[in-house]
Amino acid sequence: MAAEPCTDEIDLRDTDSLRKYYEILVARRKAAALDLLRRGWTCVVELASHPAPEDGHYRPLPPYAHNGGIYNLILVDAPLPFQHDNQYSQVWIADVHTLSVCKKKLGKVIMKIIQPSLIPLPDLDWSLEVYDYVRPWALWGTEDEAYQELESLQGKTVPYYFGKHKITMPGGEDAQVLIMEYVQGKTLDQWIEDRPAHNSPEECLACII
Repeated sequence: MAAEPCTDEIDLRDTDSLRKYYEILVARRKAAALDLLRRGWTCVVELASHPAPEDGHYRPLPPYAHNGGIYNLILVDAPLPFQHDNQYSQVWIADVHTLSVCKKKLGKVIMKIIQPSLIPLPDLDWSLEVYDYVRPWALWGTEDEAYQELESLQGKTVPYYFGKHKITMPGGEDAQVLIMEYVQGKTLDQWIEDRPAHNSPEECLACII
């Protein structure tokens, strides 16, 4: 597959070049629809070693993060699979395995995958949509920078972040994945379900007080 065009090469004011790029994305979207991510799909990534926490107020680093290395990631669940055309990313949980013959499981990670052809595409006949188009490079670059800025909070307030990586999707398209710590816990929906029901404003106020 040809290399992805650089952000600077896509001139939103040049209708011809934008239309060619748009046609490429549409073709890749059709290919992706025939071969979406699924449980059991694997990819190989190289994770850099993560600095160890300096005090006891942090969660312990997962085993795969201490020294870094090349690992096999196997998709096991999808909190946010691809569902509709107005979606900017997919979120999957993956098991982390060594590449050795034993294939030892070392834990789990969260994979936030940004696939250029599956993010909302602009209507080329509407100039406002074209200029509002969120280019994938800006999307994953901004999130990567944000997690790096939050490095001091990783491991307690936010998950540990293991960087941005290029992977090749099942349909052959290159995508970027942000990899972070998997933290076992309740979803917001589960938390709300566990809260007691209140039938009157007085009961709600009493709960707050």
